[in-house]
Amino acid sequence: WREARRAATTPSFLVGLVLEPGQLAQYAGGAGGFDGVYTYFGAAGFTRAATPSGWAGLARDAETRGALFVPCVAPGYDD
Repeated sequence: WREARRAATTPSFLVGLVLEPGQLAQYAGGAGGFDGVYTYFGAAGFTRAATPSGWAGLARDAETRGALFVPCVAPGYDD
């Protein structure tokens, strides 16, 4: 995907899934290549990253790396 992104003629914005707070450093910013991270799970406590009490820290860490943090909340859709 990194080669495809470099070869692309149109801009892209890549967001990777983070389940644990420590994963943000792996994905966001230069080393990981993602422009942001998201939590996916809307249930508080389902994963450590999906726990609202940790979102402020994740947002700060993402901003420090020049990335965006996107917390997912539920309900997000209706089947």
